[in-house]
Amino acid sequence: MDELHKIAKAYYETANSDNKDLGHQVFKRMDVDGDGQISLHEFLAFLKNEGRREMANPSFFKELNKNGTGGLDLMEAMTLCYIIDSGRKFCDGCGEFMKGIFLSCMECFDHEDRSFNLCCACFEQGRYVHSHKKFFDNYVLLETKRLDALKEKNAAKRKLRREAEKKRVAEERKKNVNPVAVAFFNFKLCVEFKCFSKIFNLLIIYSCCRLQPQRLLRNGSPNL
Repeated sequence: MDELHKIAKAYYETANSDNKDLGHQVFKRMDVDGDGQISLHEFLAFLKNEGRREMANPSFFKELNKNGTGGLDLMEAMTLCYIIDSGRKFCDGCGEFMKGIFLSCMECFDHEDRSFNLCCACFEQGRYVHSHKKFFDNYVLLETKRLDALKEKNAAKRKLRREAEKKRVAEERKKNVNPVAVAFFNFKLCVEFKCFSKIFNLLIIYSCCRLQPQRLLRNGSPNL
């Protein structure tokens, strides 16, 4: 718990004045009798009211009470707030608070509203009932999620590059169209399919192409 106390203190010391005021307000709300300390009774009542029944037990209170006075001071209460806000977990096997490394079910983490987490002892000894078997510890889980996000980001970048390259190639092909060749090709199609009514028009277009090819290129090939 010492590490959590240090982290909570670091967050508090570096917080802006508004967040510090919010912390004081939470402390006052917990300290019902206003004596400057949160008793076990006040602690249990607050957590039950907040729907945090997994924390509402004397053993967890004793762990938080670093100075051993029997009442939580401001920084010990800030440690409690940090634990709640950061989503620190309790073991779904034995119910103990997990201060260090723990393991999470990958299937539940990705697809369920609530994750399933185990302390190392419960996982190693199989002291749990759960339908899934794929567990990662919190460090491996974090790195796996980071790599998955990186892969998705790189895949999106590659897709954008491919689309940009296709667009560039299409524009280059459009620029390199030979209007004379287009008119001649259309002329051949008319002859092949005996569209004699359009041959005369194409001959005129062919002549225009020789004189003003850029104009035809801007206007596009004739619509047959």
